[in-house]
Amino acid sequence: MNKATRAAIEKIVNALETLGDEVESLRDDEQEKFDNAPEGLEAIEAAADNLDTAHDNITEAIEALRAAME
Repeated sequence: MNKATRAAIEKIVNALETLGDEVESLRDDEQEKFDNAPEGLEAIEAAADNLDTAHDNITEAIEALRAAME
């Protein structure tokens, strides 16, 4: 892998890390809303679960990109 490709991947990884942090923050906010909400508000729980899945997928993408640079 040449320097230019490695630099491009690193730029993508950095952007994904920033997005992952933002998604994680949103997930935490939704989880806090769910924890403080009356029972029966499954939509909030579903949103938190979906944000958690998105965060996990971003983390996996970062790991795969880093592995590609090895």
